[in-house]
Amino acid sequence: MPLVRAYVAIDPMDTSLKYLKSVDALIGKLFCACREIVPAAFNSPQGQLTPGSIEFIPQTTPGQGMNVDVLLDIEAFDYNDRAANIDDRAEDIREALCDLFLGQSFAIWAKLVKAGWASDGTDPSFSGDMSMEAAINRAYQALWFGESRPKR
Repeated sequence: MPLVRAYVAIDPMDTSLKYLKSVDALIGKLFCACREIVPAAFNSPQGQLTPGSIEFIPQTTPGQGMNVDVLLDIEAFDYNDRAANIDDRAEDIREALCDLFLGQSFAIWAKLVKAGWASDGTDPSFSGDMSMEAAINRAYQALWFGESRPKR
């Protein structure tokens, strides 16, 4: 189950309720999108994932020092079939999020780690299409209340 830390750059000078609500809305939508996109990118025969099989930890951070709006720091188990194309997987996530969040910029720090995992929760069951294209379409529909994604 990948661990996703989302660092969202904010303007520390803007404390208006409207701005803070927009940041909260972005984080909520980012969580929704990552539940689809990250498992699709890291799914592999050795490490099978389903939509929703992530742990998501959002953080807001002053924008100084970040050259993007959102930085995702992702850790997933180190399986051989993931390691061969980890850069491609990171780029797939970045491209998918840029497609879903027009006008936002993203950076993805994807890491494969040796780690232990224990949880009382289980991965959601799913028997559908785990391709990136299908994940983007599911995320789009979840973000935009059932609307179909426009063809690009």
